[in-house]
Amino acid sequence: MKQLFLFVMLLSACGIRAQERVQEFSRSYPADRFQELSILNRLGNVDIRQGGDQFEIKAEIKVKAKTMEKVDEVMQYLRIDVTERQSVLNVSTVSEKEFTIKKLFFGVSIEVDYHVKIPKGKKLSVANKNGSVLMGNFTGDLDVEVISGDFKVQQVEGEFTAKLKDGFFEAREVNRLVGEFESAEVKVNKGKRVKLTGIGSKIEVMEAEEAIAKVSGGALYLGGVETAELHAAGAKCEIQDVSESLRADARSGSLQVYSINHLFSAVDVTSSDTRVSLSFRPGGGFSMNLKHNNIKMEIPANYALEVKPTTNKKVFIESGFIGDKQYQGQVSLNIMGGRLVIQ
Repeated sequence: MKQLFLFVMLLSACGIRAQERVQEFSRSYPADRFQELSILNRLGNVDIRQGGDQFEIKAEIKVKAKTMEKVDEVMQYLRIDVTERQSVLNVSTVSEKEFTIKKLFFGVSIEVDYHVKIPKGKKLSVANKNGSVLMGNFTGDLDVEVISGDFKVQQVEGEFTAKLKDGFFEAREVNRLVGEFESAEVKVNKGKRVKLTGIGSKIEVMEAEEAIAKVSGGALYLGGVETAELHAAGAKCEIQDVSESLRADARSGSLQVYSINHLFSAVDVTSSDTRVSLSFRPGGGFSMNLKHNNIKMEIPANYALEVKPTTNKKVFIESGFIGDKQYQGQVSLNIMGGRLVIQ
């Protein structure tokens, strides 16, 4: 009886072994035929390399299921479409059925992976869902959207627009980046001009000439910036080494600014219900105008500020010059609720 039971179990195991079929796609086009390549994929990864004198598109459609009949059934709904519209080459994964496939075909696995080579200087647009986009160095304009996947690139020379949700974004060096991120982890090592929007995301920019950020929830780190503009709500924000100017509007979170250069031109902070901490390098000088509603403050004892009368008895304005008068820095603080710490 025991042997019969084991034999039945063995047959069952053999019966549920996954079957697989792979379908390959390959096309190439001369570089002078198109100015832009557009890729749309929803079911796998996209790997992109740059160079050569041709657009080279290769794709692999892989379907796994319990039976070969089911594999063939699903495979017939999938294909790679290529269309030419003026100077744009459009490549897309097409499914004749809506492949929220876990609901339609239980036990079926689909992967559509692209390997693409694009000549330098051509524009690239990539939209990918349920998969990652991986790139090396890229010269030209780049537009990327990734949902439920990661994006990694080494260097981008050109206009770079990115959207990413539910994944990890990493760029080593960019010239001009406009990014929108939701529930994402973002790391940019170096950028000239970065403009970022984040919702519930962790964003790190290690070095930038100009940084503009609008964040809601999550955390933001800016390091080594010349100029920075920040709008934050319910976020933990940290800025390191401001050399020229900072403009910040923070609500219901925290803002820490370390090591403001003694040669800075302007620091302008408006906040409500936020812990604000500012650290100025020694040796500089600036005019300070501080407006607050009797908040808790920790400021150096040598800050001799004159209190000015206001029509609102709950609001206080204090002003004065701090440090060496040969410097022309301007500090404007409007702090309503929360806490202010100056070092």
